[in-house]
Amino acid sequence: MKFSIIVPVYNVEQYLTQCVDSLLNQDHPDYEIILIDDGSPDRCGEICDKYAKTNKNIQVIHQKNAGVSAARNAGLQIAKGRYVTFVDPDDWVEQNYLSLLAAHMQPGCMAVCGLVYEYAGTKKETIQKQKSDIDTTIEMDQTEAQMSVIRFDGICGFCHSKMFDMEIIKEHGIWFDEKITQCEDHLFVMQYISHTSRPIKWTKQIAYHYRQHSKSAQYSNQQKKERFDPQIFSALDALRIEEKVIEPDPILFNAVKARQVGLIPNYLYILIKNKWCSLPYYQKFLKELRKGLWLYLQCDIGASKTQKNSFILCCVSPHIYYFSREIYSYMVRKHLN
Repeated sequence: MKFSIIVPVYNVEQYLTQCVDSLLNQDHPDYEIILIDDGSPDRCGEICDKYAKTNKNIQVIHQKNAGVSAARNAGLQIAKGRYVTFVDPDDWVEQNYLSLLAAHMQPGCMAVCGLVYEYAGTKKETIQKQKSDIDTTIEMDQTEAQMSVIRFDGICGFCHSKMFDMEIIKEHGIWFDEKITQCEDHLFVMQYISHTSRPIKWTKQIAYHYRQHSKSAQYSNQQKKERFDPQIFSALDALRIEEKVIEPDPILFNAVKARQVGLIPNYLYILIKNKWCSLPYYQKFLKELRKGLWLYLQCDIGASKTQKNSFILCCVSPHIYYFSREIYSYMVRKHLN
């Protein structure tokens, strides 16, 4: 077995069929699909079993809900392929997804393909078309690749749209940190890159469709919480761990620090939205935000002018920043509906 495709499955009944069908339609013959039903409350487990009964290259794992990191780790433990790739269950891939990554993959490296964002609304779906049929390949060394992940451009920090060497994963014990619920894939990719022995290859050709919708992980923090849990700040923990695995480059180090500071406006937004401003986290984050203002504005981490202006606004008044985000979110929802 040459390739393993790992799919963590949870509460995506309406999208799962499109995802699995796209994986079964690959033009590369030698691969397995591992579906991990992470205690999904809908019909996902049933759908997975149905596919496994009629497709010999599909394995299904059913487990109690333990989070996406635990699900991916469960897939890694039984993967038979020399190379592995991850696909989220609400996404889908082009027919040449595997063959495109395989064409750029070598032992000791990481291959990355282009992706396109698909935006799903409640009543209609809007799609951001960025498709390119041109296979332009860029090679990056470790420092360049890690900077690209931090900047969230090029190869980004997602674990999907990438192919990994299982030998590197096994030899260096690279697993998803199950204590971290945000940026766990970002951390995994950074740890993996630190152990590569060949240039990372990124092809701009689009083969991965990344669907964004109201249940997507990145939108979860915009919803009110039932209770306070420090895990909502775990992305900051991930970036602090990354300080230990990045290449010894001062520009890279400052970029990681700036990215940490860049998380704080969203944390203040969460605290204000849930009326948790009396918690010590609020004043602590506000102090760190203002202290890191200059670093954030000076470091080249891919922040747009709008993001920088929002950062400055949050430094001046977190509550005005909060209301501006609420108004913007309302306008977006109204447009989609």
